[in-house]
Order: sequence, then C-alpha cells, then structure tokens
Amino acid sequence: MDLAERFESAVARCPVVGIFRWPEPVDVVPVVRALGAGGLGLVEVTMNTPGVCESIRAVRKARTDEDTGLIGAGTVLDVESAERAVEAGAEFLVTPTTELPVVQWAVERGVPVLPGAFTPSEALAAWRAGATAVKVFPAEDLGPRYIGNVLAPLDMLRLVPTGHLTLDDLPDYFRAGATAVGVGGTMIDPDLVRRGDWEGLTERAKVWCEAANLARGHQ
Repeated sequence: MDLAERFESAVARCPVVGIFRWPEPVDVVPVVRALGAGGLGLVEVTMNTPGVCESIRAVRKARTDEDTGLIGAGTVLDVESAERAVEAGAEFLVTPTTELPVVQWAVERGVPVLPGAFTPSEALAAWRAGATAVKVFPAEDLGPRYIGNVLAPLDMLRLVPTGHLTLDDLPDYFRAGATAVGVGGTMIDPDLVRRGDWEGLTERAKVWCEAANLARGHQ
C-alpha cells in the first residue's frame, strides 16, 4: 500500500490522530509504541518539539513488521519544515493553518496532508488544493454544531476537528459528520509520559479508539 492507502486504513481502524508536543527532547519511541498497542495508528509529533526530526527517525528505525501505524509531523508551517520532516521519515503532515504551498508540496509527493482551517473558505481552499482531510482548529472554540453547519453546503469535505477534546465530545462531533478527531494531552496524558507508564498510555489509547469507533458507528 502507498502512504495514502495506509493513512485511510489507519483511519478506518481508529478515527483519532494523536498529537504529541513536548517542551524538551524526549524518547518518542515508547510513546508511539504504547499508543499503537492501544489501537492508535496515527501519531503526529509537532515540529516545535525539540529534536522532532531525530524522534521521527527513531520511530521509523524501531518499527517492526507488526507495526501498521504512521508517524507524522505536526505544526508544519512552511515547505522547508515539510521537507525536513519527510526527509526524517514523516508519513503524513499536519498544519495548524491553511498553508497551501505545503499542501501542494505534499500532494505532489504523495504524502497525506491535513491542513488547518478555521473558516469554510479556508477549508474549501485546502480541500481544492488536494488535502487528504481538513483539520478544523481550534475545534473547542467552534464546537460540533459548527462542523455540521459547514458540512451542510460543503458535504464533500472531510473534517478533522482538533483541539482540547474530551471523550464526552466524541459522539457530537461524529454525529455532526467528522471524519476523525485530533487529540493531544487529553488522551496522551503528560503525567503518564513523565512516569513512563506505557501500560497506562496504552489503556488510554484503547479507550479513545473504542469510544471514537462507537461514536462513528452512530453517525
């Protein structure tokens, strides 16, 4: 399978993108492994995490044949950052804003890309540029009703509300038509990472994936 097919396969298994941002260099490999063991197949490490490219390389190097997930780069603000991330091994890209040059660059290279958008105009522009899906950010400031209202006239869009979401939010977002959700610290608990509680992190990923799949099934 190519990257696009692997991305879609990961979304089909669990419609959650895990967002890992850390203020200092950290070994990301056990984090990604723990999340993957819980069923989470899409994890992005943000470009403002120190040592992000080294982290992505380490994840790719440590991958086994049983690993079916993808490691991505988030907070990609320009083509130069996209190039560095993909060279390091990133398998999908996420931007916080509507960075059309990044979208075009990724599309030309077959790299799945989720550009950020806040307005319907931004979302449509990103989609027309070839986005795999459109990240709606910050979702908590807009809410599930906004997702449904945007999709009413623009039902071709694939929207991924992203932000400080909780498990209780999932049914409403998927009922509104979300393709997936993007979640950071509310799922990837920083305390669990600091303690190296990988079993605890696996359990959290499992709970989120099960809840998201259940919510998606009730769309």
